[in-house]
Amino acid sequence: MASRELNPKQLRFLRAYLLNGGNATQAAIKAGYSKKTAYAQGCRLLKHADVRKAIAGERAKSAKKFDISKERIESELARVGFSDLGRAFSGPRKLLAVTEMDEDTRRALAGVDVVRRPGGDVVEKVKLHDKLKALELLAKMGGHLKEKVEVEGQLNFARLVAEAGTTGASPLPAPAPAEASPSPTSEPAATPETSEGLPPALGSSGAEGD
Repeated sequence: MASRELNPKQLRFLRAYLLNGGNATQAAIKAGYSKKTAYAQGCRLLKHADVRKAIAGERAKSAKKFDISKERIESELARVGFSDLGRAFSGPRKLLAVTEMDEDTRRALAGVDVVRRPGGDVVEKVKLHDKLKALELLAKMGGHLKEKVEVEGQLNFARLVAEAGTTGASPLPAPAPAEASPSPTSEPAATPETSEGLPPALGSSGAEGD
């Protein structure tokens, strides 16, 4: 797995990232970065050319070794998503032997709980893999289901000004002019105030940017 171009910390990040399914923040923590900086460090490492190359190389090796392809993944998901539990039985309470089931049914089975009692085996529960989850993943891969992502961002000051103008609201106060240094004989310059009686810097109610 190692790449000669990666230092020990980058290599630990690579291994953790591949093992956890692609969570850069948790991989950065595993690599030894602090929790406070893990998100930023994870983003930085994913932009590092050597790290990206190593990740792509390891994934390509795994795909070749285990024959991982989009088509095969979709095929397995379809087996689960469109599975029919009735195909595991030959009649009422007559569960087929696993070797007698068709391949699609066998692959869709998550497990069979059997309680042995006098007179024969009694099937307590036959469990399939999660059909709804399989169908959801299959729909996403096929582009039939889009995830809605909500992002909270900073308020746009220019947009607030424009909206205030179109809605008839009072315009936001202009920034206060720089004060001139008072001369020994002159009175201190008065600070301009808004209609609220507050300095302009505090007169608006806009959100504070970060």
